[in-house]
Amino acid sequence: MDAERLKRLADMGDEDAARALVHAQARETTPYALGRNMEMPVARLPADLRSVLRNNVGYSRATVTVNFAMEAAHAATCAFPGNRAECHVYNETKGRKITMVYRGGWGGGWDEPDMTPKAIPQGTIVMHGESGGKGTFVHLTMRPDDAARWIARETHTDMPLDEKERLALAILMLKSSYRKSHWTHAGEWCPTLPALVSLIHKGFAKKHGKGIAATAEGKAYAHNNRLRAY
Repeated sequence: MDAERLKRLADMGDEDAARALVHAQARETTPYALGRNMEMPVARLPADLRSVLRNNVGYSRATVTVNFAMEAAHAATCAFPGNRAECHVYNETKGRKITMVYRGGWGGGWDEPDMTPKAIPQGTIVMHGESGGKGTFVHLTMRPDDAARWIARETHTDMPLDEKERLALAILMLKSSYRKSHWTHAGEWCPTLPALVSLIHKGFAKKHGKGIAATAEGKAYAHNNRLRAY
């Protein structure tokens, strides 16, 4: 991406041309490989599935981990003493039905879950997680050949970033108190820094008060690509 050209278009107020430039350089496909784990913005999921996560499972975070597999256990384990493990199966082909297939004891006690993998049918998502005093945590498992059904394409955030953009995004992922010392590597911080302007137009960052923060798309990209600021 030509960050300088994008900045010039933004300075001229030509948002349509800037957006067209971003979309023109988008990648054609996004791989969802078997066995791969990805952090995914919840906003990319269908409205019905988002509603199930929020209202039935109690999950309200901006991103969620998605695993791509052909089979998954209908049980779960618990990591925190104040929580209990849960497993839900969501089936779009059967009237968008959500079924709790497993609920463990508090802190993982009382029983040993049967972690035998079961085939995942088309149109089905298996949700493993836990909930309780430590919060609600969920990850989704879906078939890789079913990804198009569940994950909306966002072509403007499916493109690679250049070295300066990747470094700027990695710095945005740090706590605010740690960012200042890292900006010297990307260029003196300012809201019009070309790498930051480019990240905003690509949907990886947004203006937040007097500063700039990573969006859910940006956080997912940084996680999936293991971006580091040092």
